[in-house]
Amino acid sequence: MFKHALRTIAAATLFCAASAHAAIFEFGALLSGSQEVPAVATPGNGSALVLFDSASKELVWNLSFRGLTSPVNTAGSGPTAHIHEAPAGSNGPVRIFIDSTNPGTLITGEGKVEGIFAGAAVIDAALEAALFAGDLYFNLHSATFGSGDIRGQILPGAVTVVPLPGAVLLLGSALGGLTLVRRRAA
Repeated sequence: MFKHALRTIAAATLFCAASAHAAIFEFGALLSGSQEVPAVATPGNGSALVLFDSASKELVWNLSFRGLTSPVNTAGSGPTAHIHEAPAGSNGPVRIFIDSTNPGTLITGEGKVEGIFAGAAVIDAALEAALFAGDLYFNLHSATFGSGDIRGQILPGAVTVVPLPGAVLLLGSALGGLTLVRRRAA
């Protein structure tokens, strides 16, 4: 009995110590055609709220967009929506799929000119470093602009998310679902 209590106290202490050093960092992105490389003329725009948990290494995003020149490609029909790695003004490789090929993503935007991509992914130390350096960006691809219709660097600080009906409900559902998945996996 005493050993069990001692183990429980030790585990709780370790949990609290680890939690004391955890932090949630807030990032944002404003997406436009002018940030594409090369720039494209599109009326499309978007914004994203991104959170990073330093303890779990989980990156969570809620990206809303509207006004694209043509619908975002659907998975399998060409590039769709991704997080790439490169500084502003440069193109870089895809690091995270934020379309329907990522099981951690809830989508209302694939195949549409406006919508939402909300989801999460656990990232490694290299992507964490790129995130804090400002070297990650969102890129939404369409039939009109296959290399990207709108793009936005993920930078420290919050942005005002483009209001779309149900965006708050969708984000809440995404975060709630991801919490359930994480608890079941644990």
